[in-house]
Amino acid sequence: MATKIKPVKCPNCGSGKHIQLDEKRYRCRNCGTEFYLDDDDININVNHHFDYDTRRPKYTAADSFSDNATYRWFLAGILIVGLFLFLLNTCDNAAGSLLSGDKDSVEVHDNYTALVPMLHKGRPCFFYLCERRFDYGYNQKKRKPDGLYYGFRDAGTGEVLADKLFLSKDDDEKRESGFNLYAASMAYFHQAGRWYLVVPKRFIYAIDPDTMSMTNVSKTIFAGKKAMETGMSWVELLDRSSGEGFKVTNNLAETYYFFPATGRLYTEEAFAYASKLTPAELNGEVRDSVCYRLEKVNASSSTSSGGKYRIWRIQYKFHLGDPQDADFLRTDVSRYNYDEGKRLVGFQHISDWFSAFDAQIVYQDNRYILIAYHPNIDDDATTVFQLRDTRGRIVWTQAPEIRIEVNGAIRGDRQIWIRGTRRYSSKPDEDYCYSLDLRKGTWACHYRFPTEYKTAE
Repeated sequence: MATKIKPVKCPNCGSGKHIQLDEKRYRCRNCGTEFYLDDDDININVNHHFDYDTRRPKYTAADSFSDNATYRWFLAGILIVGLFLFLLNTCDNAAGSLLSGDKDSVEVHDNYTALVPMLHKGRPCFFYLCERRFDYGYNQKKRKPDGLYYGFRDAGTGEVLADKLFLSKDDDEKRESGFNLYAASMAYFHQAGRWYLVVPKRFIYAIDPDTMSMTNVSKTIFAGKKAMETGMSWVELLDRSSGEGFKVTNNLAETYYFFPATGRLYTEEAFAYASKLTPAELNGEVRDSVCYRLEKVNASSSTSSGGKYRIWRIQYKFHLGDPQDADFLRTDVSRYNYDEGKRLVGFQHISDWFSAFDAQIVYQDNRYILIAYHPNIDDDATTVFQLRDTRGRIVWTQAPEIRIEVNGAIRGDRQIWIRGTRRYSSKPDEDYCYSLDLRKGTWACHYRFPTEYKTAE
């Protein structure tokens, strides 16, 4: 019987590629199956006993591991995505979620409006007042309100000694009643022994770093003063040359001057009269006082930043906690020393001229005078610190390799602590706590006052 021509295909895999071993036997190139043709019925028969063709790539143990690993990673990916979707859909019942981060913390943003060095039971600290915003995570319960907060931070360690809510953002009553924090001013009244914060139009707060408290005394401070019974419509701090007190206006548009140390309230006429009384007319209510000021001479007409400075010592009579007329405390005493009240006792320079620009006395007491200045008028000139004794003699000069703006200083046992501000044009300014050793002038940067951080709920 003649053989009919038909396409020979592998009975195992169906491939038409094969090797002819003899007249009727074949081997599949694809899977290695050996088969033969039966002429009688043109059947294709499979021989299950054959040697595997070595030309075909072998399936090794490494291939098996690779395929299994791929499969495992595929399954793991499915499980991770499923877990994420599960947590996302069930976050209402969870104490936090993947979107909120740490369930026990919240992100905080502080914008400082005051950072003032003070003494807490004899130890240096910083009082702060800031606008605070809390960024709670997705579906986190808001437990602390945004608003104004105040507190005290240890100067040496940076530890927060106290942190309290001052005014919540939702409390609109005070804000709408003339509460302008950005026009606020703060001063220490030596005679009263207390810090005061004045917030226009009509708020006065007493700050006590020993008890770490801030109290609204806008009404109680005038207790027993009939003229202030109608309430206060305006208040501001007096300039130091006019005394340690407030200029206030009641709701009848009447202006008075109040001095907390003595509790005396003066009319405008009485204030003008009392500020010009001579020491002999003050019935012993005077104290011998000393302060130090810088005299400046500009290097040329092209600058107002100075070039030469020298230190003056000013002796005067201070009316204890009452009106002053001491313009000599804020002017160039060597040229303008008008003193109708005869409070100025004497003045003399205690140093020779020294080269400096933008110099200022950042701290003074009965032993030391700390001066900060720039060596030239370059905008990037670093800040130089120089400590002198009250005779004008140089104790040390320190020049850290930075430019800072000094915004407050206080003396501890062995250091002078400074709030220094670093100004930037491309990012927000930064405030730091620095110290200078009184003996050697050793400079130290302790920490940056944080503006963004996380806190536990």
